[in-house]
Amino acid sequence: MEESEARGARPIVLVDTRRPPSPGARLGLRGPHQWHNAWVALAALNALPPPFGLLGEDLPASFADATIPGRFDIRGGGRWIFDVAHNPDGMEVLVAALREERPTRPLHALVGIRNDKEWRPMLERLLPEVDRLVLTVGPTVPAAQRWVVEDLSGWTDERVIGQPVVFEPDFANALELVQEGAATVLVTGSFHTVGDAMARLPAFAPSS
Repeated sequence: MEESEARGARPIVLVDTRRPPSPGARLGLRGPHQWHNAWVALAALNALPPPFGLLGEDLPASFADATIPGRFDIRGGGRWIFDVAHNPDGMEVLVAALREERPTRPLHALVGIRNDKEWRPMLERLLPEVDRLVLTVGPTVPAAQRWVVEDLSGWTDERVIGQPVVFEPDFANALELVQEGAATVLVTGSFHTVGDAMARLPAFAPSS
């Protein structure tokens, strides 16, 4: 008998995260990566004793009600998308979710990223997916981690496919600017940016 078995350790469970869902299965969380996460969550639940575990092989209907504020969080009847992507991997996931969801165009993005993050590859990845990019600074970002115009040299000109990129450091002005002519507004780049935007939009502000 293995020592781990003698101590009562549970066996390692391998999860096929690319397994196709059953017909009719639904997730409340959007993005192709969330299906992978759902299979891991189901395996974790099945490893628990009743009444929590032993749910079976199919995704439970309750997964359709799962939500995470700020993670491809669609609000306002589809006009607003909030996503706290704050590194290159997070931006890749966001782009994949945008391509799957296909929000109504024009799609404008309000983006604020701390200057200590890998913001250049993040902007390069997002830019081809949107029709306008408004760069800004969230009020809650610490002063030493805020973008300044010198940081963004070359990022306020016409870029790549011709859509405008502007830097508006005043967050309130940027929030108004990004809505002009937009059918859908994406807010991303930081927990600061998403939280500050939600706090300033009356329909989405946290309740006190």
